[in-house]
Amino acid sequence: MVSLPGTVATAAGTFAATNVDALILLVILFAGARAGSVRPRQIVLGQGLVFVMLVGTSIGMAAALGPVPLRWIGVLGLVPITMGVRGLIAARRRTESDPALTDKLTVVVALALSVCADNLSVYIVLFRVQTPAESALSVAVFVVLEVVWCVTAYTIAGRKTVILFVRRSGAWVVPILFLALGTAILVRTELL
Repeated sequence: MVSLPGTVATAAGTFAATNVDALILLVILFAGARAGSVRPRQIVLGQGLVFVMLVGTSIGMAAALGPVPLRWIGVLGLVPITMGVRGLIAARRRTESDPALTDKLTVVVALALSVCADNLSVYIVLFRVQTPAESALSVAVFVVLEVVWCVTAYTIAGRKTVILFVRRSGAWVVPILFLALGTAILVRTELL
């Protein structure tokens, strides 16, 4: 029998704990969108695609393979590090008319995947210990919270101070944040 309050609380806590970095990335991307560099629908679509990939992969791996070693997932931390280095190089050459972020959906997906891929290790274990009904309820909670995350990030990014900050210093701050996120992934997954 499914313990509704316990499963909802576990799913909500798991999502919140594993997606703080995703919320930060979403704020950065939405602020960039408000500054005119990325379309909000590309951000939402990219985040949605990554969410579906991660949850689907986690459920499949939980059923078939068990937990994946965290170090394997840590390699994806190199994606935001690479983006950060490229961004810093571009910022050095940047003129005021150049956008701070690209508008390609593939980049949004790559960034979201690099930030959220470490969630696999937690989600695989969660789905491994839950019944199918509890897993279905957890996925439903994840979907609701994913929407809340996007709305929250969009709202935060809509503040004039955030938009002005991204316009003025986004060419430097965004790459530095990507470097920090990538390094955090490498450290958190014990690759470094």
